[in-house]
Amino acid sequence: MAMRFAVISDIHGNLPALDAVAEDAKKNHTDGFLFAGDYCLGNLYPDGCIARMRELAEQYAFYAVRGNQEAYFERMPEDESARTDGNGQIIYWCHRNIVPENLEYILGLPNRLCFQCNSRSVYMAHSSDDFIEDSEHRKWSPSKLLKRYGDSFVAPEELKRDIEDYFHTDRQFRERLAELSEGIHIFGHSHIQWNYMSEDGKKVLINPGACGLPVDCVKEGIPYTMIEITDSGRVIVEEKRVPFDMDGYLALFRESVQYREVPVWSRLIMKQLETRREYISLFLQYLEEYAGKMGEARRPFPLPLWEKGFGLWYWAIFGEDSVLEN
Repeated sequence: MAMRFAVISDIHGNLPALDAVAEDAKKNHTDGFLFAGDYCLGNLYPDGCIARMRELAEQYAFYAVRGNQEAYFERMPEDESARTDGNGQIIYWCHRNIVPENLEYILGLPNRLCFQCNSRSVYMAHSSDDFIEDSEHRKWSPSKLLKRYGDSFVAPEELKRDIEDYFHTDRQFRERLAELSEGIHIFGHSHIQWNYMSEDGKKVLINPGACGLPVDCVKEGIPYTMIEITDSGRVIVEEKRVPFDMDGYLALFRESVQYREVPVWSRLIMKQLETRREYISLFLQYLEEYAGKMGEARRPFPLPLWEKGFGLWYWAIFGEDSVLEN
């Protein structure tokens, strides 16, 4: 029997986005869900996202792996200041807002898995590094998209064409592809939706993008991917983008407890959602330089330096006040 799966990744605590893509998948007659990691950190509803995943797991064929950010909860520092200063704030806030049984659930997920469906092997991991080393990220990371497209939005078709041109001509990617096992390879992490199928259809790579934190310079909708594995093992891939009320969600964000308690990270996430671009790496790079000038070597960054540096960086990049107060 043919099986249809919704492939979803990088939810980052955005429950309305998860609900939007899950409902669309149900309308597209999905038989199951494949989740590729990073479920909680960044947005308003970390616990709700895990609870929704567990509900789907009870109703559908369901496979999920951990992302890199799930590991942060295993490395919670004993020092209270390290939890509440600077870049530790959001991890601690998220950890405090997940009930124990849901935290245990995500920490119990595997880092990688493989299952069989209609004679095809399906491999899952959070990052494409597990399959093709750095062939994706050295060229198509969100920070590189920011340099490539600047302030312009791109159509999904344009992004797809640019990525396909690269993968069809890049020598390193072709070499890694030749070494890759036959099968369907599912991953996320880069927040950029793309897929690749070898000419004989035996090797398939699928990144569904980031439904909860899309930073791919595409303004239209939020991404996930549908795949169908037919009785004969043929794979059909359909990239989807679902309408989403981003302005309404950002209004909720501004009134949230997270915005009040973790203002810097909240403003960063909101700006990324608004612009569909990744700025965290640029901010952290700026902050390292700023801390060096201030003679500050402590990490995580002390909260006063963290907030002062953010205000300076935000004004330099966007020409407006960072508005850390609600």
